[in-house]
Amino acid sequence: KILNSLFDNDPNAKECIIMIENKSDCNIIVRIEGVGTTKYRLPVPAGGDNSLVIQKGDYLLTSIVCGAQYASQKTIQKPLMVALGSSSKK
Repeated sequence: KILNSLFDNDPNAKECIIMIENKSDCNIIVRIEGVGTTKYRLPVPAGGDNSLVIQKGDYLLTSIVCGAQYASQKTIQKPLMVALGSSSKK
């Protein structure tokens, strides 16, 4: 289902894929909240990624990345990739 959603360019499709890439050294959970009761929690391992097929629409994405807060309002109508964190080493 994920691959179908990734390569499906049908504008009439009701679903699409969102991929979160975690470039930080901390495991994170991304909260994806839509209109009404649509809520997802997507765990993303440190240095890894995870994806989810969701209904198209408006969403608020929030997370805490190594103590830093992330929040972004997104209108998702096509596949989306979000990269969080920094891969720079100290």
